[in-house]
Amino acid sequence: MSAVGEIGRRVREQRKLVGFSQARLAEKLGVSNETVSRLETGRCTPSLRTIEEIARALRVDLVDLFRVRPEPTPHDEALDQLVWLMRRRSVPEVHFVVDLVTRIFEHMRLHPLADGKKEKRGP
Repeated sequence: MSAVGEIGRRVREQRKLVGFSQARLAEKLGVSNETVSRLETGRCTPSLRTIEEIARALRVDLVDLFRVRPEPTPHDEALDQLVWLMRRRSVPEVHFVVDLVTRIFEHMRLHPLADGKKEKRGP
């Protein structure tokens, strides 16, 4: 895929992650739905200014739209969602989540589940 196509794919991924339709992003940018569609499919080459406006509208870092990788795996998509959520939180909230997740992982390490099944509770 071309660089323009990759950027379009990243715009589409980030737009969906935010929960915007093409129409909503087009409204935020002051362009037509067709323009957003053409951009996402690589049928038009956006200017750097347009890419900056897209990043601002989606509330993502500009670098997120240029991060090119092979077709994302479910793991990549889950990490993208986690990063998107955490970027919108305060530093104390992020530290709280990191501490909580660290404790959960430590508990999981010490008490592994057999074959991924839920632990049995009771006597």
